[in-house]
Amino acid sequence: MNGLDTSPLDEECPRTTAEIERQLGDLAKVKAKFQEYGTRDNASIIGLESLLKHEAELSDELRAANLLESTADAEFSLDGEPIWGNAAPAALLGDFLRLLQSLTYAVAQVLAGQPTQRARVRGDLVAENRMLVMPGFVAGSFSVRIRLPNPAELGQLFIEPQPDRVLSEVRTLLTDPVQASTVMEMLAYPRVKTYYADLMELLARQNADVRIRTRSHPFRAGITPKEVRERLDWLQLLQVTEQGVTLRGTLTGGSIARDRFELKVGDEMITGRVSDAAKEQMKHLSWGDDVTARLRVLISEHEERKGQTTTTYFAEAFTR
Repeated sequence: MNGLDTSPLDEECPRTTAEIERQLGDLAKVKAKFQEYGTRDNASIIGLESLLKHEAELSDELRAANLLESTADAEFSLDGEPIWGNAAPAALLGDFLRLLQSLTYAVAQVLAGQPTQRARVRGDLVAENRMLVMPGFVAGSFSVRIRLPNPAELGQLFIEPQPDRVLSEVRTLLTDPVQASTVMEMLAYPRVKTYYADLMELLARQNADVRIRTRSHPFRAGITPKEVRERLDWLQLLQVTEQGVTLRGTLTGGSIARDRFELKVGDEMITGRVSDAAKEQMKHLSWGDDVTARLRVLISEHEERKGQTTTTYFAEAFTR
């Protein structure tokens, strides 16, 4: 084991591919020695298991480094019952990419402050978040890499929301616990919830799992068929109600770039996302201004967690 670095890997920043490949080469030499000696005692078995675990960690880090050194924004790998080696059924792949694209559009709408339930997705959001499929390969599974158009391709100076921000939110929906507040807030929007449930149903029906990497989270994370079915059961008991309210308060903070507002109403601090119209109005306001806010309030409650609700605020307009 001399010369091998067994320190924990940085979860968010892989080393260069050359450095990782060099360490994998050293590890292969040690493995060869083990194979010559054999596993004739418990110490040898434990030693080999430790080597294999370290090899798997290095392979994951190498894949993360490969993604960051490519032009891709994310990588999605399908595995499980329907995958034959590195081949995936065309119907599964087509449905998966279609629903993944729809979910991405829905998330982009929320981040851009336009979370409509039935209207068509705004044209610029469609162009900016159109997934372009690139070749990808992961041993033992079917993998595709995707990227979103860059500003130069669209003739723009910048894209808002940023592509990686959108994909990071999609990753959070697919990998974080469904009861997490970040996931609950996004599922409060009907269009997001609809496409999320449709994607979960597809994976459950096909008994497939999915693993995800993005540029901001290049290390592998994923969801198994068992977890998919648990999420579907949980979603069936999730109820979301919506109401409109008008409140008078003080605009204490927020971010136009991040589509967020912060409003103090009495002793209560209300935060949430803003529409395009509200963002324009915020440009003519100052922190500390007293305003009348027209808000859409989404309340999520789960039947198994009575009394524990998640409230999401969406500002449609601000007036003095």
